[in-house]
Amino acid sequence: MTESINKTVIITPYKFIPPKNGGTNLSYHFAKNVSEVYPVTALSTFNNDSPEDDFILVKLFKDRKTKYFNPLLSIKFFRFFKKNKIKTCILHQPFLGFILLPILKVLNITLIVYVHNIEYQRFKTIGKWWWWILKPYEKLVYKNASKLFCISKDEIPELTKEFKIKNDKCILIPYGTYLQSSPNQALTFELRKSLSGKHNLNVKSFWILFFGPISYQPNAEAIHLLCEKIYPKLLEHNSKTEFNILICGGKKEMSEQKNNPIKHLGYVDDIDKYLNTADIVVNPIVSGGGVKTKVIEAIANGKTVVSFESGAAGIPLEKCGDKLRVIKDHDYDQFAKELLTIKKNESYLFPTPTVFYETFHWNKIAQKVKSELGNL
Repeated sequence: MTESINKTVIITPYKFIPPKNGGTNLSYHFAKNVSEVYPVTALSTFNNDSPEDDFILVKLFKDRKTKYFNPLLSIKFFRFFKKNKIKTCILHQPFLGFILLPILKVLNITLIVYVHNIEYQRFKTIGKWWWWILKPYEKLVYKNASKLFCISKDEIPELTKEFKIKNDKCILIPYGTYLQSSPNQALTFELRKSLSGKHNLNVKSFWILFFGPISYQPNAEAIHLLCEKIYPKLLEHNSKTEFNILICGGKKEMSEQKNNPIKHLGYVDDIDKYLNTADIVVNPIVSGGGVKTKVIEAIANGKTVVSFESGAAGIPLEKCGDKLRVIKDHDYDQFAKELLTIKKNESYLFPTPTVFYETFHWNKIAQKVKSELGNL
């Protein structure tokens, strides 16, 4: 784009256009909505698509693993910041801190880090041995930031306890939605008929949806638990309900046999079609960290979500009403029973409470960011 560079930049150190998962959705919609209320410029990698007119994007560096330690990239950032007289830098995740901190100090630029997860804890839960190296590095970056934007309130006590960050330095900036009320489910019936024909589904059966990229280890693990642990419990306790389990994300893992209730649909072009037509969403996540944005998206679309505790971390239950049902990690029996109870009581038909949209609407979130930037 040809617009002048704003004095506040948002650095996203990975491809996020087009957005394809929770992290990239957060990065894209954060930049889009904040730019509507405050002058910001996004900096990211060369392999991003154009954001069209949503916000200003400068493609500044290559998307390589070495970017986090590349001294040549330090020089490129220094020149860009100095030339454009940058005053504030919002950084997604702490990983570029190694090369940015000296530059920001020399140029007297204010740093804000958008904390998606407590990163060392996330990598520890998925078995990465080097998590203990990341912990002091993460602490260093957060200590040198003026503010920390946190995607969930649950991260704030962890930041204050583990990294000795002052509580008033941590600002809750959650993932958002554009919806203001639950969609009219009656309007999706024709779409449901279309998908039922495409995937050999009974339009009147109970559709249980899981979605997310299976290249992400916690999602792959969740699919395994859904198919190998929860599904057998559904069969054990269920005698009347006909159901289908729809798994969207990644490559197809098996052929769609007509009588198989588990459908591995692979990557789908428009996940909203499946989200809008499903009866319920499941999130059997037991590892990884941070807020699972898919849960926010599902509840915003009027869906009841059944999740293990780890998959619901950071989401305020009091804002969700009965739309988020949380089960103790690895309690597969109770997970299956909860699904069947919800179907029996038809509580999945109830709308999402208004307070949820008041909390998670993108416009309200953007206005809060504007206020925080104005108070620097």
